Amino acid sequence: MEERIFFDATKVLRSGVGRKFITRLLAVMEARSSEVLRGLFDDPRFAVTSSSPVSVIRRVLRLARRFRAPATVAKALVNPEKAVRDAMLMEREILERSASLSIEQALRQCVVPVLPRLAPTALVGFAVLGLVGEVVRVRPGELQAVPRGLPNNVTTEMDMAMWDVARQIRRDPVALRQFQDGGRTVTGIARAVVDPNGAHLEPGEILVAPSTDPGWTPLFLTASALVMEMGGASSHGAVVAREYGIPAVVGVRGAVTRIRTGERITVDGGTGVITTPEIGS
Repeated sequence: MEERIFFDATKVLRSGVGRKFITRLLAVMEARSSEVLRGLFDDPRFAVTSSSPVSVIRRVLRLARRFRAPATVAKALVNPEKAVRDAMLMEREILERSASLSIEQALRQCVVPVLPRLAPTALVGFAVLGLVGEVVRVRPGELQAVPRGLPNNVTTEMDMAMWDVARQIRRDPVALRQFQDGGRTVTGIARAVVDPNGAHLEPGEILVAPSTDPGWTPLFLTASALVMEMGGASSHGAVVAREYGIPAVVGVRGAVTRIRTGERITVDGGTGVITTPEIGS
């Protein structure tokens, strides 16, 4: 599988502090991956060898000093709007510099070097979210509602803009019919695929996969829907499914083993429900 980016998380899993940090971080960004890592905690090969936070703090302080993280954090706290503008400017610079480079060259020369400059700003957001969770006592699943109710939240503004578009579509009978006929719900024959190399889907079949990357994209040409074990709304499979206009349900535990090839299933991309004759919803 060319062009994949891998991160060795062995040392993180062998650290008590690292385990807490990475699982909490992924719980916000990629909940299914967080569960997968938690499943490795009992594996003796990843037994905790360091439970003291001292060594971790020292390493973090060295990295923070090297990449001037305190200054970046201070600027992000004092002027969040400017921090966002700086990040967007950096994005444009990366795109311009990488236009004439190969993917590998772009990653090495443009993307990886700027990660330390962007990471402190992102960590400020995660830290503030954690602080809100400590200060405001809410029921599980309600924490996101607190910061999303604050002014200038980009995610909320985006959702409101999408809601406005949805209202306009509902007022237009032709557009509404197109979206309804586009198949928010699809019923078809499932095909479980674990490796895209040499895989083939008949037109209208529903692709069931553990996860996807650019190597899977040709399969989307004939798939009528997608069911994926890992991933979130911004994962490769979900994004490509939206681009191709097919319903997708991601983050389905054990989908590849529970849904058999040749089985007739119904995928509701609106509610995130998958129905099969044997296992129900």
